[in-house]
Amino acid sequence: MDLVKAWSIGLLGYVLGAVIDAAVAVNSGAGDRLTEVDGALLWIALPALVTFLLITLLTDLAHSAATDHGRPGRRAVAVLTVPVLATLFGIAVGLARDSGTLGMVTSALASSAGTAAGFFAATWWRRRASRHP
Repeated sequence: MDLVKAWSIGLLGYVLGAVIDAAVAVNSGAGDRLTEVDGALLWIALPALVTFLLITLLTDLAHSAATDHGRPGRRAVAVLTVPVLATLFGIAVGLARDSGTLGMVTSALASSAGTAAGFFAATWWRRRASRHP
């Protein structure tokens, strides 16, 4: 049940993040700048990085690590499944829509970096909390 709870929180975070990212980009008129490097970094990579960092942190918080002592693989599956699948989904949509390579690559790299940063931050936080009860 912990897995379903973690994945549900992660999926909800992904959907909310995607809607907010799209709304900000559309309302700011960023459309023409998305094909340039600075526009892709500002309007695609940065929101993806923040969104995936938060998704990973929230998923980790939703997953109860109390049941995972001695089973670090279960925590990784619980925490990383949604962000990894969401990143692959973004790549698949980009390929199917024949989106620009710059936007697709920056999004995938930023999503991966946000996921990794979120996972390592959550791991650090859990270790810190376990040493200082």
